[in-house]
Amino acid sequence: MTYFIFILTNFRFLLLTILMTGFSSFGQTFYISLFGGEIRSFYGLTSGQFGGYYSVATLASGFTILWLGSVVDRYDLKKIVVVVISLLAISCLMMGLSTHWIGLILSFYLLRLFGQGFMTHTAMTATGRYFDANRGKAISVTESGFPVGQSVLPILTVWLIGFIGWRETWISSAIFLLVFFLPLALMATGLIAFSITQIAGNLIAGGLIDKFSSRKLYGWSALPLIFGLLIFSMGNGTENLVIYLLLAGLTAGMGGTFGNAIWPEMYGTKHLGAIRSMAGFIMIVATALSPAFFGWLIDQSVSMNQIALFSAGYTLLSLLVIQIARKFHYF
Repeated sequence: MTYFIFILTNFRFLLLTILMTGFSSFGQTFYISLFGGEIRSFYGLTSGQFGGYYSVATLASGFTILWLGSVVDRYDLKKIVVVVISLLAISCLMMGLSTHWIGLILSFYLLRLFGQGFMTHTAMTATGRYFDANRGKAISVTESGFPVGQSVLPILTVWLIGFIGWRETWISSAIFLLVFFLPLALMATGLIAFSITQIAGNLIAGGLIDKFSSRKLYGWSALPLIFGLLIFSMGNGTENLVIYLLLAGLTAGMGGTFGNAIWPEMYGTKHLGAIRSMAGFIMIVATALSPAFFGWLIDQSVSMNQIALFSAGYTLLSLLVIQIARKFHYF
């Protein structure tokens, strides 16, 4: 329980450090060795030559991090994370595109420096510096990224090598780091928080339905979303985004459960499939139209804050319509 509370109270920071230790795998020996056969074959290297190049690059990266390692003490962690992830992506891209043995050695050097080196160095240094009383717990949680990376990435990588080729796998790794991991490090906390509150919303709604019925509760699940949108409309900083996603997850969980439970309460179970298919069709149409509509608003220079405020008003109006319908016994 102590560990659980500690993780929750420091969730945002610990998640970032776990992701960094996990994706340091791109520069770890076990990951690079998965490409050993393909690299030796392409460059015409013996095992001794391959090992020699790799050792030289690793030693050079070690001396470099000894020289540059103190930057994590002088600059903001967020800026360091962005730079390190970006340079690791460039390293993966270079490995996928290089055709000369000099490019291979340079790729080894950069992968070892920014993968095995700075991804790990930044995560562990920040963890040790950020925590005092609970430093042991924090380091153990951050370290958990290593076994996760070592267990998941080899399976995926071997499959990718066979499916798209070894060079394309390195290029895909670079794209993943830039397109998914880099934004995920500004947003990861919020997305996982959304999932957690969505599960909580499901569980809460289930108990409330059994006690009060979904007819009485339907629509009220929109309240957390309305508050979340109002908070997001006040500013689109990280804190506002996380709070919005927390509240939106609660609405998603409760609303989904209420919505699925109300149909058998109102119409029984004989035609439940047909009724749910109609409801599903309406939802699909709405999710198909909304990206085009919000995209159009963005094209018209409507800010995200204004869109959030508009969405809050629209959701509130929908909630009022539901209450009017309930008053006139439509359900």
